Amino acid sequence: FLNVAGREPEGTIAPSDYEKVRDELIAGLTTIPDEKGKEIGTRVFRPQELYKEVRGVAPDLIVYFGGLYWRSVGTVGGGKIHTFENDTGPDGANHAENGIFLFRPAGGGISGGRRIEGLRITDIAPTILQLFGLPVPQDMEGTALTSSFTTPPKR
Repeated sequence: FLNVAGREPEGTIAPSDYEKVRDELIAGLTTIPDEKGKEIGTRVFRPQELYKEVRGVAPDLIVYFGGLYWRSVGTVGGGKIHTFENDTGPDGANHAENGIFLFRPAGGGISGGRRIEGLRITDIAPTILQLFGLPVPQDMEGTALTSSFTTPPKR
C-alpha cells in the first residue's frame, strides 16, 4: 500500500504523483535480483489488471516475485524484500496464480486426466445449482461446468 495524501491519515504521496510512483515501483520491483544477482522474473500488476471489481481498498500493486516461487517478506527493516520461506521456516506451499479445481460428481462422468482451460471460481455456484436440478439465475456470474461431463451426473 502506498501512503497517499487524502486517502491515508498521514499520506505523503500527492494524488497527482500516484501513477508516477506506481510506475517507478513497477520498474524497480521487476528488476530485483536474487542473492546471486540474477533477475527472478517478478511481475507486478495494478489491481485493475487482475480484477474487474474491487471492494474496499485494494493494494496499490500486486507483486508476483519470481513466478510465485518467491514470497514477499511481511516485515519491514530486515534487509530483505523476498524469500523462499515464511515466518515459520521453509514452505513449499504458496498461492498460485490460477489455482486448482478438483471435481468428481457422484455418478457423473468426467473424462480424467484432462485440463479445462478458462475456469473461474464463479463457475462453481452455477455448476452446483445445475447438479441439484435447480435453476441458475440469469444474472448469476459464471457458467455451469456440466458441459464438460461425458455422462450426466446422477441426482
